[in-house]
Amino acid sequence: MREAAAILIGYLIGSILPAYILGRLIKGIDIRQHGTGNAGTVNTAKVLGLLPAVPTAIYDTLKGVGAVYISLKLLRVSEPVAYASGIAAIAGHVFPFYLGFRGGQGVATAVGLMLRNLFLLYSDLQKLRASYFDWLVLLAAVLAFWYISKRGTVVGVVVLPVLIYQVILRNGVNPLTIFTGLLIAHILFVDIVLNIIKERIFALKPEARRSLKLWRFALRPFAVLFLVFYELIGKPFAITLLGGVTLAFLLFDLVRLSHSRLNLLLFRNLMMVFKEKEARRFSSMTLFLIASSITLLLFERSIAFLVMLFLIFGDMFAKFFGLRFGRRRFFHKTVEGSLAHLICCLIVGSLVKGRLRLSPAEVVLGSAVATLAEAAPTGIDDNLSVGLITSIVLKAFRFGASLLD
Repeated sequence: MREAAAILIGYLIGSILPAYILGRLIKGIDIRQHGTGNAGTVNTAKVLGLLPAVPTAIYDTLKGVGAVYISLKLLRVSEPVAYASGIAAIAGHVFPFYLGFRGGQGVATAVGLMLRNLFLLYSDLQKLRASYFDWLVLLAAVLAFWYISKRGTVVGVVVLPVLIYQVILRNGVNPLTIFTGLLIAHILFVDIVLNIIKERIFALKPEARRSLKLWRFALRPFAVLFLVFYELIGKPFAITLLGGVTLAFLLFDLVRLSHSRLNLLLFRNLMMVFKEKEARRFSSMTLFLIASSITLLLFERSIAFLVMLFLIFGDMFAKFFGLRFGRRRFFHKTVEGSLAHLICCLIVGSLVKGRLRLSPAEVVLGSAVATLAEAAPTGIDDNLSVGLITSIVLKAFRFGASLLD
């Protein structure tokens, strides 16, 4: 009975919508028929003004926390049931029974619960100190992607998935981290992903789509499988597989480049495969595979894995954000694309540094070197320069550090 009461109380607390009530009291309107159509804080500010939005924000943010508190302290139910009461509060906000089950989005309620959970997870100073680098990287990501896009939705779609992973990675899988992950996922989907789709924020111009070669862009993350095979089956198998794929691409390019008629025929009929600059040179796919093969073969696991992840994801971020939001030139790239590359590398490094036993200094150095190598006009394809230069610099840094110990 207490469990059912906790969930019912959570739903009833959540179903109280100050935005709707104040709309009726102040202007005699149904706020859901005005503005964005949501009975939430943002629409209250737009339709009713800032003053009514303040109590709306306070109540909507705290009602989920209140539901969890009542469940834990008064009803004394288990933590999972208390968290279910918090979710019921969000459901009550979104589906209030007395308004035809059409209310707000529940984002403020989810944010309040998320902040409460993060405080509990990181209130231990020792745990907070151990994760300081993660938080610094997230802060850098917030600032960087706000500068790049000037849109909170873009910041959120980059930062929130990382936050979910960090919470579970650093605190393990338990009811509190699962609950926190669900809350962040709700915020991400309802307040960010849907708005990105609605406003076409990531839509590229036709010439940008042609330059990006979307199918090649989408296939690039699958290179992570070589690292998965390395971990699960072993280095010899991963090197053999990667080497075989690299050799196939290399032979194809050699045949293509040595027969001009064949090359011309391929370019005429497979424009979706090749970039214009590859008409008389090796494709970037081949150079990426060569760089990955050399890195995985010659360098120790921690450096090779980090650099390959830079090659995979850093390049994707640089290309996409450079094409979509690039405004200022930086060598032969853009400031926005290079900044996205840097932050992506820092995020990737922060996520894997524990497993690969990397220091924060190695992650920062590797990210900076990879970004400079990607942007610098060296005349060498960045797929080669990023992999080889970053690996060599990290190896030299590690060697120098060992001499100082």
